[in-house]
Amino acid sequence: MSPGGTEPTTTEPGGSVTDGPATGTPRSKTTGAPPATTAPPRIPGVAGPAGGSDAASDLKADPECGLGNEAVTHLSWRPATTRGSSQVVVVTAFANGFETGNYQSSPALGPGAAAFDWTDTTANSAYRWRVMTKHGQTWAPSEISSFIGPSCGVEDTG
Repeated sequence: MSPGGTEPTTTEPGGSVTDGPATGTPRSKTTGAPPATTAPPRIPGVAGPAGGSDAASDLKADPECGLGNEAVTHLSWRPATTRGSSQVVVVTAFANGFETGNYQSSPALGPGAAAFDWTDTTANSAYRWRVMTKHGQTWAPSEISSFIGPSCGVEDTG
């Protein structure tokens, strides 16, 4: 659950915002920007296939405990060979979260961005993530990668 005991929001296809399970609160390490309230559109026939020169590649995740024992996962990637106009990182804790719209997204990132810090994950929870690159009206999704939320300040009682 997020700070304050409230569930974060996720964006459903078509842009409506609904309550959803805690999947992390993305914040830019450099700007401290809050999470986006919209995600890449899910319009049939507009999102291209995963991978290819229009999509980001070489996704890597490095979960760790940062300053003050804050959980942070450093996400990095190689921007699309054919640069788009912007990129968005999307993260879900659900096996079919991308297909159902049950995911959170970062703020819009520049076309050359190659990293983003995802914070406030749940310890030991599995997450799936990808980078969406915008080309005109089309979003090119990267392949999907995964990471486990780091255990920061959590004692093993078992």
